[in-house]
Amino acid sequence: MIIHVLDENENIVEFLENKDADTPVFWDDEHHEKEENAYNVYQFTTTDDGNNPAAPYLLNKRKFVIEDLDGNFYPFIIEDAEQDSANGIKRIVGEGEHLELRTANIIPPTSMEGVTLNLALDQVLQGTRWQRGITEYAGSRTIKIEEHKNSLAVLNQIKSAFDVQLRYRVEIKGSKIVGRYVDALITEDVYDGKEIVFSKDLIGVTRNSNSQGLYTALVGVGQADADGNFITFESINGGKNYVEDVEATQRWSSNGKPLIGIYKVEAKDGQTLTPEIVKAETEKALKNVVESIVKYDVKVAYIEQIPGLSHEKVRRGMTARIKSEKFSPPLYLEARVLETKRSYTKKDTGSFVLGNYREVKVVKDPAIAELQSKLFRNEQ
Repeated sequence: MIIHVLDENENIVEFLENKDADTPVFWDDEHHEKEENAYNVYQFTTTDDGNNPAAPYLLNKRKFVIEDLDGNFYPFIIEDAEQDSANGIKRIVGEGEHLELRTANIIPPTSMEGVTLNLALDQVLQGTRWQRGITEYAGSRTIKIEEHKNSLAVLNQIKSAFDVQLRYRVEIKGSKIVGRYVDALITEDVYDGKEIVFSKDLIGVTRNSNSQGLYTALVGVGQADADGNFITFESINGGKNYVEDVEATQRWSSNGKPLIGIYKVEAKDGQTLTPEIVKAETEKALKNVVESIVKYDVKVAYIEQIPGLSHEKVRRGMTARIKSEKFSPPLYLEARVLETKRSYTKKDTGSFVLGNYREVKVVKDPAIAELQSKLFRNEQ
């Protein structure tokens, strides 16, 4: 992997590349990505002993570009440059350059009625250095901006409305960045083929629960019709204007009563909202809220760079499965990869966070367990 180092005029002037494993020019690197708010941070340590021509350019607010394992180029702004003159090294922390969109433009309150993903992106990126990149058709939505927001905040709102994953990348020709692009890719809730198994590439799993902002019931309210009447669903729900996850209430409520929130449902693709649609969308939203309580920190061996194992890749936004019999009962989990941490200099290990999960508790048949035990003893 090569780090492209830029000068104050954003020209690529130097490179950092480990051509010799015994004398690396950068090390202790970590690429940390989160699906939430398109968080993207890369940090590394490099030599600063007078023999590294790139070191003088690695200063606060200067920039560098890296290429990920899929060939995408990501630009970073240096936010921390810590120099250790005694040891002749420098520690660099860079944040994704797309954060400049927080100060690029302010969008006043407005309503983008029935816009496609492409049109919404074009409107928000107008007047910035960024433009729409690779996108997939995701229907149309009505996006209401109810207060003044910066461009990045509205992009995150578009991300949620269309349920897409945003990727901020650049294109390079020669020594120049020639384009900055915002890709919007559909994140499908389907298994992507990656299965992580304890003793193969799964090193450890930590289960975390966070009940802040938790609701166990949602009141669903559809946007008003032409007569100004809001669409609700108590007429088809036994008189109740909310849906509830009873199991979540029993688990998380201190007094046994549901923790109730409000969910606003907007029409999609010009549809006419009905009580049935509002209820179905509210149930889906409640499921996502409840599932987001539990996340799994997974430490793995990244083995995709071993020849013949490219199918073992793990990426932010994909759906993966993990198996571990270290849990009791054994854990079988299918979930979305919300966050990844990886090193390009230490290619063997990394970690990621799984959320929005589906968990299956596997209970072994006693007869099968006894047979496995006998086979194991015979092998010994």
